[in-house]
Amino acid sequence: MSPMPAAKASTPCDLTDTELQVLRLLAQGPGDAAIADQMAVSENTVKTHVNNLLAKLGGPNWALAATLAIRQRYGR
Repeated sequence: MSPMPAAKASTPCDLTDTELQVLRLLAQGPGDAAIADQMAVSENTVKTHVNNLLAKLGGPNWALAATLAIRQRYGR
């Protein structure tokens, strides 16, 4: 009998690793420009990730997304 394949771990709301990183940084409080500097990407890239997060989390703005992150322990 062959072993069953390991189940692929998924993140809540199917967030990508990068989206989780952006969400963690949002929960800490820096703005898009500071997050872009920390991640070594453009501010537009961060804005795209934030828009994707908002769509997946169903929040109208990044402050609510950060609140959801904290509540669901994404920000830790």
